[in-house]
Amino acid sequence: MKISVEPSLFADLVARAGHHTSGPIEPVLAGLLLEADGATMTVSAFNRESSFRATMPAEVAEPGKTLLPGRLLADAAKGLAKRHDFLQMASTTAETTITCGSAVMTIRALPADDFPALPQPAAAVGTVDAADLRDAVSQVAPACKPEKPVKPEHAVVRMDIDGDEITWVGADNYRMATRITPWNPGTPDARLAAHVPVRAFRDMVKDFGKGSVTLGVSDTLVSLASAEQTVTIGQYQIDEYTDYKPRLAKPLPTTVTVETEALLEAVKRVVLFAENQDVTLDIGPDEISVHAGDIAGVGRGADTVPCEVGGDTMTLRFQPPFLIDGLEGVHTEKTVIGMTAPGRYILISSTDQAFKYLAVPLRAR
Repeated sequence: MKISVEPSLFADLVARAGHHTSGPIEPVLAGLLLEADGATMTVSAFNRESSFRATMPAEVAEPGKTLLPGRLLADAAKGLAKRHDFLQMASTTAETTITCGSAVMTIRALPADDFPALPQPAAAVGTVDAADLRDAVSQVAPACKPEKPVKPEHAVVRMDIDGDEITWVGADNYRMATRITPWNPGTPDARLAAHVPVRAFRDMVKDFGKGSVTLGVSDTLVSLASAEQTVTIGQYQIDEYTDYKPRLAKPLPTTVTVETEALLEAVKRVVLFAENQDVTLDIGPDEISVHAGDIAGVGRGADTVPCEVGGDTMTLRFQPPFLIDGLEGVHTEKTVIGMTAPGRYILISSTDQAFKYLAVPLRAR
């Protein structure tokens, strides 16, 4: 195989593919399969949980394929990404030599014929905007707990497809987040659900830029595809997911409306003094007082933010990440916080109700 490619595009492609390589248990899965034919080069990766396949333009002098260690190739390509010369690759079954300007690198090849066939993409069920997909996953993923989950559902993002809307859900024992996005279903009355591992899925959706993404769903996997790339990820088999809709739909007696950025920035300033302890919100008739810390420790911080309150005033205590994750998920100018009583769950929502985040505060002192 002999090819020439643009170095920055190549570096970006192999970096994205590297998210789907495996560890040393199966050495062949630590590699990236490069295949050249016609006027394109295809890069493939597979780690038994997810797969990646993408193409880029290339000047192909000799078609062929090679399997190279993914991490080493990505690091080498990153070091050449800013070169103005074309990156040239010449491969044999034993090694690949990369030349770019004055730089010459030779990488020992892995056995390309041992690389397994990638899973076939799932049957397409519709298309979703790439930006909506990325935003939705980034908003609900923080509510999951993939490290030592109490239940399997805490390690996944759930997709609830209902007609022309998808509800994305993430949850653990103490919080839950949902985001509703429009999409273009293959059939108007589409009804189905899927569960994908949150860590891999969060990385996967970042690879898609502008435009639409074709969503495929089968009993065992979910696939995402654009014109340039296709990725698949295995589904978790969860027979009964928590019924989240009734709690999120229940009206709460007290509501607070506040500017999202103002409250978020106030909380981030104050939590510098929290020392891994709680941050407190004192909700008054027309302002929220945010404070944390103690002068007996590193010190204390406080700030106030104007708000509109409908209902009772109260004091709420939070673990800082629980509050910050919820506020960062709101992408509207103002945030609505629904409450019942101190120590009972709260509901943080965007003003358009597309995003909702339920969290349990700490008990009142």
